Amino acid sequence: MSDFDQEFGFLPPELVFKTHEFVRAYHDSFGSGWRFVRKSHIRAVRSGYLHDLERQIVRQGKVFQIALAVAGVSVIAAILISAWFLILVVLAAVIAFRMYRNFGFNLVQERGLILAMEMLATDFAGWGTLFPLGRRRATDWLESVAFGMEGQLLDTYMPLALRAKLLDDFRPSEGSIRQASQ
Repeated sequence: MSDFDQEFGFLPPELVFKTHEFVRAYHDSFGSGWRFVRKSHIRAVRSGYLHDLERQIVRQGKVFQIALAVAGVSVIAAILISAWFLILVVLAAVIAFRMYRNFGFNLVQERGLILAMEMLATDFAGWGTLFPLGRRRATDWLESVAFGMEGQLLDTYMPLALRAKLLDDFRPSEGSIRQASQ
């Protein structure tokens, strides 16, 4: 069993999918500022799976920066020395693009999981009522990793004024309702 299954296996798959897609779309539209980084870090720092994910994100960010630097130096070398340095530019650009995509995916995964946990714990759109054992585990997890419910990503992504509009988008489907009744 993986760390993910041990730590987050109780989350309803549909909720995880919905939060992942919501977080991805949100950051594609609005970017990501310090308030997201700080709040997700508070949650992730004491979680084994999320802590490892954060370490990967940091490594990927460093590789991305190095690849960009190599690409920049290679462009200058190609202009001043030889066109063969353009091969390094292409290679560094491919590596940078790959690291940037992985970096973004991991950030979205981390924040999506935390958001799913907070939605389950607060019974957003009826998820906690539908999965009461999952709700208890989510509440316990949130309390154990961040000393309570402070610094919620739910408040950052969905201020109270916006929640009513998003409620229908996050309601459990018939498949999740059947899964809960089993």
